[in-house]
Amino acid sequence: MAIGSEHIAPIPASQSGGDSKRTTPSVSLVKSLELASSLSPEDRLRLISGVWASLPPWHSAAPTSTQLSELQREIEEYDAGRTDKFGWDIVLRLIAAGCPNEPPKIYSAPRRFDLSTIFVVTLAYSLLFGAMAGLSFPPAVSVIVGAFVLCVGAGQALLFGGKRPRTASLIVGTLIYSLAMVAVWLVNSPRMYPASAVLVMGTYVMIGGGILGYLSGVMIGGVFLVADKLRKRFSHRSRQEESTGSANTLARGDSPWAN
Repeated sequence: MAIGSEHIAPIPASQSGGDSKRTTPSVSLVKSLELASSLSPEDRLRLISGVWASLPPWHSAAPTSTQLSELQREIEEYDAGRTDKFGWDIVLRLIAAGCPNEPPKIYSAPRRFDLSTIFVVTLAYSLLFGAMAGLSFPPAVSVIVGAFVLCVGAGQALLFGGKRPRTASLIVGTLIYSLAMVAVWLVNSPRMYPASAVLVMGTYVMIGGGILGYLSGVMIGGVFLVADKLRKRFSHRSRQEESTGSANTLARGDSPWAN
């Protein structure tokens, strides 16, 4: 790679090698960084874009063919002297386009609880039982609904390492609802049904249990979403108050360790 104050040739991908093992910085790399520090800021940006273009195609951070062609046009414009400033904003846009979007966070029941989470969960259960009492639910039904929601939350935290809360909600809801229907059948004078009737009823029970489990999981996720927002808000406010108090203490010339 030729390094100069005006022209910096991009590194061909074929010269980069295919070894993906991490190695310690070599003497040539240190010297290259020292040489790069003597370049102008625009030439340094040009150098960075050339290094990015030199990444082998198999690398996850390598530019695509479309990105590479657009980047090459920008490099040629700068090397030909048709622009005084290297288009770093275009390079940033190309890099950002190749970066995968961060997946949305799915809120679910965690394995560890802090004080704000316990407060929000207690408040949510209070609102749930208050709503069922306002709708004149029998006490036994209220207990069953509360236990069902509790089991779905426990399934979110325990199954799949807490990484697949939606699937866990469906499984736990289907399992609990099915067991409940079997228990009702055993209590209310069980009798034999035709195989077709058992298949139809079993299908409806599994679908109903999955839907109830999913809805309970959504409600649980909403509760922990509120808990997360409250935690971030109060922690941010406490940090602001702490920094403000420290600044006022230093402005007065007081020592925080003074007796």
